[in-house]
Amino acid sequence: MEWIEIKTRPLTDEEEELYPFADFMFDCPVPDVFENVLVTLGDGRIEVDMFDDYGYSGVDFSEYGGIVIAWKPLPKPFRKET
Repeated sequence: MEWIEIKTRPLTDEEEELYPFADFMFDCPVPDVFENVLVTLGDGRIEVDMFDDYGYSGVDFSEYGGIVIAWKPLPKPFRKET
């Protein structure tokens, strides 16, 4: 799977009421809540991070929120056929 670029947008008035502490809304596909994924930070690093739910603050990556520029699902584990 290809990298999914992080894109954001301002909140609508309705979203501001629902998420009073959020600063933005994701405008791209995002991982499932609590899913571990690969993230890239734009400086050559690739890390594993979890997509977390912060309630009224919304959702974001737990370790690198705010500096992730793209993400993709972890690969499926290798399974040796017997």
